[in-house]
Amino acid sequence: MKKVLFLLVVVLTASYAKAQLKVGIQAGAGMTNMFIGNKEASIGDATDFKPGFRIGAIAEIDNIQEFTRGSMAFQTGLLVAMQGYKKSFPVDQTFNLTYLQIPANFVFKRHFSSMKLLGQVGPYLGYAIDGKRKWEYRGEEVEEKIKFGNGKDDFMKAFDIGFGAGGGLQFGNFQAKIELSASMLNLSNITYIERQNFGLSFTAAYLFGL
Repeated sequence: MKKVLFLLVVVLTASYAKAQLKVGIQAGAGMTNMFIGNKEASIGDATDFKPGFRIGAIAEIDNIQEFTRGSMAFQTGLLVAMQGYKKSFPVDQTFNLTYLQIPANFVFKRHFSSMKLLGQVGPYLGYAIDGKRKWEYRGEEVEEKIKFGNGKDDFMKAFDIGFGAGGGLQFGNFQAKIELSASMLNLSNITYIERQNFGLSFTAAYLFGL
């Protein structure tokens, strides 16, 4: 038993000795929306996608585990991410929500001669830092600030937990990915209403080795 434990420690130590820490920047754009459901009426609000962006700093621990012609990395960071949606009833409205997000993704890499094929999964933490609702009234654009909190008078909760998955390509230190993400929490303060963010994004990142 001691020999088995010793061998396991040696293997893990060897794996982490090959790990590389990299930091970089990430930016991207995509389309976001929000699922809004009514538990009492068994129907949902009709919402539309709106464009959004995300930008921030990322860190990657590469080669934490190696496979045959592949490896696994762990990637996190701090991103400013736009969420929100559009709504056409009773008037055309746009809801712009801004979050700070911390992703925690396991990235699986399939190695080829000049590139790597990427697949990633993992959760994220989000916190709403700003929100605005815009609509047109009598020919003029009206803007209203959205309140976040846990009170009944707040529009929705500020804290969000979600899950994402995606894939892409890596050339050297450059990564390009497509990602799907969705809230796992109900963000509504009203018991019979459900609110959950979701979206699709295209991102590009450049990593600097340390």
